[in-house]
Amino acid sequence: MNPTASGTLMDNEFQHQVDEDLNGNSQEPATWGDVRNLALRVELRVMKSESALIERISAVRDQLDSRITETSERLGNQISETNERLNETSERLGNRITETSERLGNQISETNERLFTTNERITSLESSLKDYIYATGWKFFGATIGTMGAMFTVLGIFINSSMK
Repeated sequence: MNPTASGTLMDNEFQHQVDEDLNGNSQEPATWGDVRNLALRVELRVMKSESALIERISAVRDQLDSRITETSERLGNQISETNERLNETSERLGNRITETSERLGNQISETNERLFTTNERITSLESSLKDYIYATGWKFFGATIGTMGAMFTVLGIFINSSMK
């Protein structure tokens, strides 16, 4: 048996040798050499399996490390890109908010000026209306008094003529 051989040939050979060593149909009793050979074969087999397992674990660990590294780099790039986009969006929103605030401030100032102008117009119209009503009121009062005087005169004449 070649303990450094690998593959199916060694596996089949090992099983065949163990079967021969443990053959219950054998008429010969097992000797110390047979037991020692079996122990050496089992130990070599365990060492081979152990080294194969260690190699496999190492390979899997290397694969996982490379995948983790790739994923970490990809996520880092995506996070960086997302941060850049968020910063750009934040700047754009900040600029728009500033522009809108300035525009609203200008509109509020214009509206205040218009309201002040309108208030001045209303005040001047109010005083003009008061003057007009005052002037017109005296004329109306004079016309009313004159008309009433004429009515009383006509009524007096009518009563005076009807009493005769």
